[in-house]
Amino acid sequence: MKKQIESAENSAHSNKLLQRKIAVITGATRGIGLEIAKTFGLNGADIIGISRNQNRYDSSRAFFDEHEIIFSYFQGDVTDPDRLREIALEIKRIYQRVNILVNNAGSASIRSGIKTMTVGEWKQVIDINLNSMFYVTSCMLPLLLNKPTYESASVINISSIAARIGTRKVAYTAAKAGVLGFTKGLAGSLAEDNIRVNAILPGAVSTDLTSGWSKSQRMDIEGKIPLGSIAEAAEIADAALFLALPLSRYITGQSLDVNGGWIMP
Repeated sequence: MKKQIESAENSAHSNKLLQRKIAVITGATRGIGLEIAKTFGLNGADIIGISRNQNRYDSSRAFFDEHEIIFSYFQGDVTDPDRLREIALEIKRIYQRVNILVNNAGSASIRSGIKTMTVGEWKQVIDINLNSMFYVTSCMLPLLLNKPTYESASVINISSIAARIGTRKVAYTAAKAGVLGFTKGLAGSLAEDNIRVNAILPGAVSTDLTSGWSKSQRMDIEGKIPLGSIAEAAEIADAALFLALPLSRYITGQSLDVNGGWIMP
């Protein structure tokens, strides 16, 4: 099944729905994070991107310059709380507040199965995919709270379909399932502050990380998806946009599955 996916700049993103909003996005220079940054930016948000790789930012900045999107880049590792505190202080100096936080950075690159995984590898996977969300959120929380009480803020945590179906990457599966628990606990804790917290669970997504899949691999996965195709990163970004907007003002503590019907919990 073929589908028409509008690129961020050609979709219905001209209403500046996030005008005057400040959005912090981790892992903002590739894949889903980059597409979220583009979508939010085209909707009027000022983007603060955090990633480890300066080169990826350099290669993507032309889009933001072309569309006159304010993109402030900070190089940093989301597993380094000291660096994150430095970044938060700089954001406070420049912007004083944050309206939207997208905890997107993560990695499934360690492929060791449970029979061969070392303690060090386990800790590394949990740190980048789960602990990092606590590190980032705790550093950005004072900025999320620094808003009029009548205004809401939104935290969006990117989990994975792996949290629903399980994979042979046991540590990754455990971390992404942990994100759902973190999301619920955080939502309950911050509701009184008018901060909503939700998670997105993407299924298979076409990014540079999946570009190496063979034709047979793609066909096998697409055969499991009722809508018949692997998602584009823009489709995940649109889900994030919905959760960032007042349209979702009565939604918190929820996990939004964006997988084409691959799994229907």
